[in-house]
Amino acid sequence: MALITIYVKQKHTSTAQRVGEMLHRARMAPVSSLTPRLAITGGARPFPARSILLSLVATTLITGCPDQRLAAARRLAAQGQPQKAAEAFVALAKADPANLGAWDGAVQIWCRDLANVGKCMSVLDLELKLLGSLQRHRDALSEVLERRARARLAQGLVDAALADLDRATKAGPNRASVHAARARAHMMRGAREDMLRALKRAKTLDPHLAEVDALYRLLPSEARHDGFGGSAIDGVSPTSD
Repeated sequence: MALITIYVKQKHTSTAQRVGEMLHRARMAPVSSLTPRLAITGGARPFPARSILLSLVATTLITGCPDQRLAAARRLAAQGQPQKAAEAFVALAKADPANLGAWDGAVQIWCRDLANVGKCMSVLDLELKLLGSLQRHRDALSEVLERRARARLAQGLVDAALADLDRATKAGPNRASVHAARARAHMMRGAREDMLRALKRAKTLDPHLAEVDALYRLLPSEARHDGFGGSAIDGVSPTSD
């Protein structure tokens, strides 16, 4: 407790100074104050733990506590250094997987602020590996998969895009833009019925999504009546699949 108190009081000093001062105090403290209250079998004197405590103190101060590292990463983001901040968040998440703030920070920067698909997928893969679940960031996974799918559609890679959109739909089934992207992919394949189903689902989730209207106008006039129940999409109330 004495060592912890010293550390808290000196939290505003430099790391090097704190390390030196705490190691000095530990060396000067009596052995009895640095030993556990358990005795070795046979009633011998308590087992000295000074060296162990010295190592723990040094390690803690050098690496920094999770709260301090999280705050440092957030400062980098606030100072306009998003890439360094994201790297700091990821490093902290690796060291302390239970630190949800670190995961949130990394996902926010790589997946949303910078929209870096590769980095985002790496972070989400790491989160899945270390935590066993992406429940906290399912929307982020859906968003990044949709973004990659749209890029693949722009390159004409329809099958690869649909594979991404399948995963994106599973992660975020109620995101209208995913279904709109699916409609676009089906249009590129010439699969009109699949396109209509995707458009209806997107329209149900978000009646004001502009992309749905734009895709609908690309349909032949007879197809506009089929599936939407009217010749103008603005006034319809499509049903879900």
